[in-house]
Amino acid sequence: MLSKSGKAPISAVARRHVPIPSTAVSMTNLAGALLKGGPHVELENDVEYVAEDMNENGAQIQHQVADVGPAGKRIRKRMSGAKRRERLLEIAAAEFPSRGLQGTTTAALAERAGVSEPVLYTHFETKDRLFRATVERNIEKRLLTLGRQLALIPVESIVECVERMAEATVSACVSDGANALLTSWALLETPEYAADLHRREIGCVRLMWERLLAQRYPDSTARSLIEMHLLPYAIQACLAYGFWLAALRHNPASAAAVMREFAAGVAEAALTLITAGASRAA
Repeated sequence: MLSKSGKAPISAVARRHVPIPSTAVSMTNLAGALLKGGPHVELENDVEYVAEDMNENGAQIQHQVADVGPAGKRIRKRMSGAKRRERLLEIAAAEFPSRGLQGTTTAALAERAGVSEPVLYTHFETKDRLFRATVERNIEKRLLTLGRQLALIPVESIVECVERMAEATVSACVSDGANALLTSWALLETPEYAADLHRREIGCVRLMWERLLAQRYPDSTARSLIEMHLLPYAIQACLAYGFWLAALRHNPASAAAVMREFAAGVAEAALTLITAGASRAA
């Protein structure tokens, strides 16, 4: 039986719920929620959901569904294109690191997102474009993660600061949401595109290191030596090591010991450089 609008009533259609973020749920939790909970998650008062209905012609209708009060009434409204695009990027970020561009199908991505393949192509014309957008987002998240970690480094000696920066850079590569495994796939499968992105990432990291050192040690001769002779090599080494740990499926907790050891080696190189510079000046 159809309603006055010509659509099947809610009770007569097949429905499944997939979480999307409200103010209480961040986008970074979405992929984990899907992987752990599968396509159905119970509705909570402070979380919005997507309901995918089938109308009488078998076509998918996507709506947002919000719990509006203890009476259990719900308000249905269409999910915005921006939110759906963001959700597709989160799903892609969870799927592509497992099999890469070639090994991940659009059918699998659409199924995981709970949409049809045409909906996916509406937002990203090709799988390659979705992959590239996901890689760019992955790098942006890694830089944001690194920026937050660098801001937490306490004021200490310049050698200790270099050590903390090195550890933070490696750690960002294995952090949730910013894991470098996706970018590694991109460098392997689309090097003509990803290599330029990676060079820009290296440049951004170097700029972040230089700014922190300039803020903390503005008149330091040691800073000039480190920026000239150590940073270009140390940053690339930190990122390469972080990418390798990501390929081994490490996270910040499992890699903590080896990251500290690696960072200590970078600090030792900084100390050797400063000592040698002081000796020449004398």
